[in-house]
Amino acid sequence: MVYYGPGVADVAAGVAALFGLPRPSVQQGTGVQGVQFHAGEDFATGTKPVPTAQAPGNAIQGPLPG
Repeated sequence: MVYYGPGVADVAAGVAALFGLPRPSVQQGTGVQGVQFHAGEDFATGTKPVPTAQAPGNAIQGPLPG
């Protein structure tokens, strides 16, 4: 999950793109300053998302709310 605070939705989208995360994995967080990336216990060894066809360098299309 990627959580973001005011004014940094574009940065959060960039972080999500680096990890191939889908749009539902990026959410505005209450009380969040900046961007927070939350990885599970199996981050290094678990199943990893596979990016789908997308615009170069951007896993999320269109602006995020907020």
